[in-house]
Amino acid sequence: MAKKLLTTPKGVAVYPHLSKPDTKFNKNGVYTVKLRLEGAEALAFAKQISAVAKAKVEELRAEKGAKKVKAADLPISKETDKDGAETGALVFSFKMNATGKNKAGEVFTRQPAIFNAQGVPDKTMRIGGGSTIRVSYELVPYDRVSTETKGMFLAGASLRLYAVQVIELVEFGGNAEYFGFESEEIEEESAPATAAAKGAADEDEEPAAGGSADEF
Repeated sequence: MAKKLLTTPKGVAVYPHLSKPDTKFNKNGVYTVKLRLEGAEALAFAKQISAVAKAKVEELRAEKGAKKVKAADLPISKETDKDGAETGALVFSFKMNATGKNKAGEVFTRQPAIFNAQGVPDKTMRIGGGSTIRVSYELVPYDRVSTETKGMFLAGASLRLYAVQVIELVEFGGNAEYFGFESEEIEEESAPATAAAKGAADEDEEPAAGGSADEF
């Protein structure tokens, strides 16, 4: 059966791991991104996911018995501010395993496709939190044996990541505004410095410090 790929509305990227997989909880690596949405678009998307998950739960309960099936957590959370108050926005979690095995038992490696605003592939972008993006995904119902309660099954739906289109990039590591810097206007000198003053300034000047801001 062909995959049914869907595309989200434009939203804000939260904690993206799109250039390099996250290995904190999975040594094989997982590409992840969370998408912040607001208003009617967020509610419509949440209802779509919930409907697929509920259908899977009911299907498995009919097969295994209602008491043996528990609904898994949805890949959705409510955004809160620094004081713990809900903002009204919803955050949706997308994942892609970096490595795995196909039905033939062969090991594969993959990563999300990245496109710029014009739809041109661009893997050089270092996508940071706050970027405006769309996500190409598959809404997948699933069930599995519970690892927490013996004899129980979990059923739900997941958001399988395939690609991301970057509408407005905020580079990984943050821009000047992220660190609290503002644009400053520099006053131009009314007259050029004399040769003697320039020479003195050159003698006192220290070499510029080296370094890179590429690492987060």
